[in-house]
Amino acid sequence: MNFKKLLVTALAFSLALMCLAGCGGKKDSIAAGAEVTYNGDDIYPVKCDDTLTYWMTLDSGVSETVENFADTPLAKKLEENTGIKVEYQHPMQGQGDEQFQLLLAGNNLPDIVTYDWGSYPGGPQAAIDQDYILNLNDIIDKWAPNLKKYLSEHPDIDRQIKDDEGNYYAFPFLMEEGKLQVYYGPMWRGDWLEKAGLDTPETIDEWENALTVFKKKFGAEAPLTGSWGSLLLIESAYGAWPDFYIDNGKVKYGFYEPAYKETLKKLNEWYDKGLVDSDLAVADSKAISSQMTTGKSGALFGFAGSDLGTYLRANENDPEYTLVGSRYPVKTKGETPEYTLLSNPVGMFVSVAISSNCKNPELAARYLDYGFSEEGHNLYNFGIEGESYTWEDGYPKYTDTIMKNPEGLSVSAAMGRYIRASYSGPFVQDTRYIEQYYQMPQQKEAQEKWSVSNMSEHLYPPITVANDVSDADADIMTNVRSYIEEMSLKFITGEENIDDFDKYLSQLESFGIKDALKNRQDAYDRFLKR
Repeated sequence: MNFKKLLVTALAFSLALMCLAGCGGKKDSIAAGAEVTYNGDDIYPVKCDDTLTYWMTLDSGVSETVENFADTPLAKKLEENTGIKVEYQHPMQGQGDEQFQLLLAGNNLPDIVTYDWGSYPGGPQAAIDQDYILNLNDIIDKWAPNLKKYLSEHPDIDRQIKDDEGNYYAFPFLMEEGKLQVYYGPMWRGDWLEKAGLDTPETIDEWENALTVFKKKFGAEAPLTGSWGSLLLIESAYGAWPDFYIDNGKVKYGFYEPAYKETLKKLNEWYDKGLVDSDLAVADSKAISSQMTTGKSGALFGFAGSDLGTYLRANENDPEYTLVGSRYPVKTKGETPEYTLLSNPVGMFVSVAISSNCKNPELAARYLDYGFSEEGHNLYNFGIEGESYTWEDGYPKYTDTIMKNPEGLSVSAAMGRYIRASYSGPFVQDTRYIEQYYQMPQQKEAQEKWSVSNMSEHLYPPITVANDVSDADADIMTNVRSYIEEMSLKFITGEENIDDFDKYLSQLESFGIKDALKNRQDAYDRFLKR
């Protein structure tokens, strides 16, 4: 961050703190703007003279073709179907947090705001108490029948989208459980495995053997590539996960578990043997892509779309080149991986709140609730019928406008024009989107293999620590995460001896990791009582 950006950020936070201390004050009642007239029992399209303002980051797939969401066919169809006029506001790329803080400081939040409200200091309840966003309990009850119905039919989801006091604070982005939760995992040069007479590796020992063969037989300079953080996912083989997770009702932190020592020890062995990228400290997507497409590397943890699919397309003229997914590594052959990367079906990190500045919460609620209607579900997931998709035997199939765009747009760019399923929004993401987005059989097969795990029993839910410990907890975790990055690299490269792991644990404790775990255990216990 340069000095100017740092100064702006510091100023924004200072203003925000002053406003938190002295601004606001509870509103006695919810504002009411121009009258909203419904289309009978169908509700939509409504009639109203008001125009809503909506602040959200512009997805990269959308920004490839337009500068504002309003200019997409999707936004135009959305206005036609709902009858609701919306002015979309987008922060500059990479400056979302800074600009959000400035909006808070000036008490200038638009009517509707997409944000990670779980990361708000003190959690979403604090944002409600400080009069930045509205408590949605009555609003959902009166003006969001589609979301209300969905939540009544999905109590497990309902519990996750409200705070400990039972207050709804945002319209969520939700996933249909299953394939949509799985998009990242291990992948290998399948042609190399076949030529070497090797099965797809399962155990950590088989991983090491395959990587050794890749180096000796095929001349791979960095048999296993990727960022240092991605390599840590082999901790799954040692019975833990490198993040917060749940184990028999207890909140654990993989970086503070004995299994992490075994993980670092193994990665250091691989580093010394030349089995992992020597430049892992600075590895970026461009370097990793080059290694995987030129034969310098043969394995990595990556995305089914932007990695596996991209590398296959880059080598489509090489009839031998192929990539295959594997299960996450285990210690003993035949075991089911316990821990894998599995997305929570509740994406509250991109949830949409109605700000206290909103002059017409009823209209805002009707706009946001549309995504949970059948018509809205289809629009957000598949776009415009007859243009971006057609029904074939009851299946919403994307047309060539999406899959083979006549203007030469990539699938992601074409999707960005017509749907929100490729990123997020206030709706339920449909599995039939991902079934078509992953076009290659290797992607589908990899996804199936990555799906084999018990991770659903260990998912850490979208919860926040108590307001009275949030500031101290944030300081703890800032120090902890910075130290983990520094020391993990040192342990892997051998700059720090693994025998000093106990000193590493002691330092985490001096930062307050035990308090951070207690804060999260308390939050999880409260969550279970919701």
